[in-house]
Amino acid sequence: MKTKYKVLLTVIILISGVVCGLVLSFRFSNQVNHFIGERHLARAEKFMDQMDYEQAVIAFQAAIKIEPKRADAYLGLASAYQGMGKQEEAVQILAAGYENTRDREISGQLEDVVLVLYETYMEDGDYERAEKILEFLYEATGDREIKKKLDELKDQEKLDRQSRDILERLYKACESGNLDYVKDIMNTADYQTLLMAANDRITYPSASGNGVAVFNNKALYYGKLEEGKRDGSGIWIKTDAESTNIYEGQWSGDAPDGSGTVTFTKYSPGGAVIYTARTSGTFARGKENGTMTLVHMQNNETNTFNYTASNGIAEPMNGVVQNRNGSQYVVAVSREHSENEFVTTASEEYGVYGFISGAGNSAIPIA
Repeated sequence: MKTKYKVLLTVIILISGVVCGLVLSFRFSNQVNHFIGERHLARAEKFMDQMDYEQAVIAFQAAIKIEPKRADAYLGLASAYQGMGKQEEAVQILAAGYENTRDREISGQLEDVVLVLYETYMEDGDYERAEKILEFLYEATGDREIKKKLDELKDQEKLDRQSRDILERLYKACESGNLDYVKDIMNTADYQTLLMAANDRITYPSASGNGVAVFNNKALYYGKLEEGKRDGSGIWIKTDAESTNIYEGQWSGDAPDGSGTVTFTKYSPGGAVIYTARTSGTFARGKENGTMTLVHMQNNETNTFNYTASNGIAEPMNGVVQNRNGSQYVVAVSREHSENEFVTTASEEYGVYGFISGAGNSAIPIA
């Protein structure tokens, strides 16, 4: 019996020695790996300071190979890729880092980079890549807010697929200068459906450069866009079965600002033109502001009026209020027919549809 106990004790001692050896070896190996990883990271940071991103990538990759659960190595590698302009590679490495470490900082950085890419794809009209990048982020993190954003994008994509054709037709018609075709499109049921989707505006093909913008007040803009805002030279159209309002001219700060022309056309129920009023001059935030010229055409007769406006209000002729019918006053006398006068009231604003409170040039009385 004593011999058996001695053998058993010897075996236990041997096993304990092996286990202790393995533990010590593992600890030593980890210490060595950590030391080597630190050296790779130090080299990587030095390359980052020198903006030598290619060498930094190699050093960060070496650190990750040595220590696959080292969060700072993944963050550094992602930053190096971003320095090289490789945003998608940064997303891939951050996703791998989060899977291996479950580190919150990596998760936060991953979400930040993905959402920047998402916004870029949306601005470019690349909905497919925008959807894929959100799906990737959701699969990597399981974030419910990202899932909600993804569902909203998919709903928007369904609408966009239905609307893209009409937006493209509007854009091409505007590019060719075929405003009659533009007006025809704007009076279709498809265009009305598009308007319902315009929370404020829908831009196509992108938010900068030449493009079209559809607004929920039933108007359309074609011209220069800067980050979705109207800026530069552009055309503003509102049309229906009763009338058409068109402004062609300069824009600044998302409003008509500078020289331009407003053309208002009134139609009969049968679609015939009743009259056209065309006003040219300067505009400030959409309101007539300066020397203006109005050309009114009706029944084969043309009347031209020259007058001055201030902040949308037409000033009395020669600065003297000559009352007509109580509150109305004379603004100008027709150049062609002296018996015809342009009369208005002090409360009537003139300018571009959507930027004035009054009816504007749609209601110019001529006596």
